[in-house]
Formats: sequence, structure tokens, C-alpha cells
Amino acid sequence: MKKDSTETITTSRAKSITVGLNWYLNSNVRLSSNFVQTDFTGAMPCYRAAKHEDGLMFRALVMF
Repeated sequence: MKKDSTETITTSRAKSITVGLNWYLNSNVRLSSNFVQTDFTGAMPCYRAAKHEDGLMFRALVMF
């Protein structure tokens, strides 16, 4: 059975891994960072998405 473009989804599966780091400068300040790595499979040919994606996020928290 032949599929047309209306029957296909953009991505069938995504696998993701996250690694985080927290640094407590003192009792009121925290710095956080996360690294996220995602792999995608099953993308449609007309959708030009990357098969791999990396992300790096930072966050600062100040409590007063």
C-alpha cells in the first residue's frame, strides 16, 4: 500500500538523554546547567529535520 504525504507523521521516535549539574555557591545562590542530547528516527523525506539535536541550558537562582 502506497502512502501519500497526508498519511505520514513528521517523526516516529525520539530518544533523549539529559545530564545536569548544580553548583550551590552559598545557601542563597544556586547555578544549574543541563546538557540534552536527542536522536530522532522516522522523519518524513519532505520534512528536513535534523536526525540529532544537542542543547545546553543554564539557570541561576537567588533566594532572598
